[in-house]
Amino acid sequence: MHARLLTDSRWKRVVPVVALLALALVYRLWILFSIKNYPVLAAPAADSAMFDAWARDIAQRSFWGDEIFFFDPLYPYFLGIFYTLFGHHPFAVTIVQAGLGVLGLWMLFEGARRLFGYPVAVAALAAGAFYRTMAFYDIVLVKDFLGPVLLEAAFLAAALAHTSGRSGWWAGAGAACALAGLLRGNLLLLVPALVLVAWLVPVRDPRRALLALAGAVAVLLPVALRNTVVGGEFVLTTAQMGTNLYTGNHPGNVSGRYEPPPFLRRATTVNELLDFQEEAERRLGRRMGRGEVSAYWRNEAFKAIADAPGRFLRLTAKRAALLTNRIEVPDVYYIDFIARRSVPLALPAVTFGLVAPLAVYGLVRSRREWRRLLIPYLLLGLPILSMVIFFVFDRYRLPSLPFVALFAGAGVVDGWEVWRARDRRALMTGAALLLASFAWVNLPLESLVDVGRFDFTVAHYNDAVSLRRLGRPAEAAQELEDLMRLRPDYRKDSKITWFAGRCYEEAGDPRRAAEYYRTAAENMPNRAALWVDLARALLAAGDVPGARQAVEQADGAVRRTVPAGEVLKELDALRRRLS
Repeated sequence: MHARLLTDSRWKRVVPVVALLALALVYRLWILFSIKNYPVLAAPAADSAMFDAWARDIAQRSFWGDEIFFFDPLYPYFLGIFYTLFGHHPFAVTIVQAGLGVLGLWMLFEGARRLFGYPVAVAALAAGAFYRTMAFYDIVLVKDFLGPVLLEAAFLAAALAHTSGRSGWWAGAGAACALAGLLRGNLLLLVPALVLVAWLVPVRDPRRALLALAGAVAVLLPVALRNTVVGGEFVLTTAQMGTNLYTGNHPGNVSGRYEPPPFLRRATTVNELLDFQEEAERRLGRRMGRGEVSAYWRNEAFKAIADAPGRFLRLTAKRAALLTNRIEVPDVYYIDFIARRSVPLALPAVTFGLVAPLAVYGLVRSRREWRRLLIPYLLLGLPILSMVIFFVFDRYRLPSLPFVALFAGAGVVDGWEVWRARDRRALMTGAALLLASFAWVNLPLESLVDVGRFDFTVAHYNDAVSLRRLGRPAEAAQELEDLMRLRPDYRKDSKITWFAGRCYEEAGDPRRAAEYYRTAAENMPNRAALWVDLARALLAAGDVPGARQAVEQADGAVRRTVPAGEVLKELDALRRRLS
């Protein structure tokens, strides 16, 4: 009878966990299948396109590559190994990612159960299961979904080391933090922090520290050796830190967000590397390796900070405010925009504005146990703190979100216990803390973020790019029309109007294409390519006199500038057709 009671009690604890994990998986797969044909997912853009291309190169051409890593390599190698084993199936990868995201939630639960107890662990699991931002990034082709998974693994390993007394788990925690550093460079700071905690807390034990360090070295050393062999420079992981630091702090950055310096002509994920390298080499007058380029821009960033420390402090304050605010600053993927076409994304869900105040309460109430909880404190705070000197996007704080959910769960359980105890003093101070943190987290900071991120102009543009790549230029043109309705000033923007002209031309509407090409050309009269596009569209529309005038304008632009050879060839072909 006693054994049966124990079995029933254990079963009652298992069922809620299994149910929450199953619901977390269903939620993610529901989101995935509801948006699988969405343009920026069906035709990956920006970072997603770069990761996909790199992974195909790993699978088809060279596993080791032939240059020092500029971008963090872990996710492309994850994709590349998948493509090698199963073929190029990006959609299948996102299903696997959903499963890994749920596995991470289980690790969060198990670590929390050991350090905080079962009720807190279940509350944290529930918050993480239905946290919309975490669920969304689990099913799109970007590296950031792995951040929470790896830190949840580090958390579980540290919790096992703490509760089981087996020091070997520290090696696993060190390896997980090092892998996180190969996913996002700022997370490398977790390695020395983890080693220090393992050494000092709760008592000094150099063996634990050495095990944590050994786990990290086992991951990082092969990458450093690979960089040295293929690039001739010792670079621990990547050569991107300097360029990122400069992007967030160069003299022209007044917002603290992603603002490319003026010499970045090709502000895209892949090509920004070329612009940074070319500009550094132009300034120094010599060829440079990738490690040298990163060091150069790191030093330039430090100079900019030293020259204007007040500006740096203001930018850092803005970034800190955004990182601790309910606002999810979008990058390529605009979740609120995509939610208009997805039922599960449109449903009420867990958000930062909801759980962060509870997490603050949980952090404060658990402060007396800080020694035992130092690892989750670090995993929550260090990823966010390390971003305040760079720039801010919603996905950059993903690694900390499981631990926001964890301390929110601790706050809920503690608040319930305080309520049941009718401790008036604790209730009053807790309510005041919740109100203050809720007010801070929900401050209306939209003015710190480009308005285009909230009126969805950039989202319309990204969709247009993907729709054109998918061979649907008419729909791409409609997205650009929506964009220009939101921002009428864009009807004079040469980049937007040229793009609209190209979409209309490919959709078989040369007359409408000519209208937009004309606007683009008149705003940039020295760009011969724009006049050539206008002439081609006018000729297709049957306006021969107009086409001749556009060719004359192109000839004038050629005399003032030197266009690309392809432009000159097309111009010659147009002259022959019009003669």
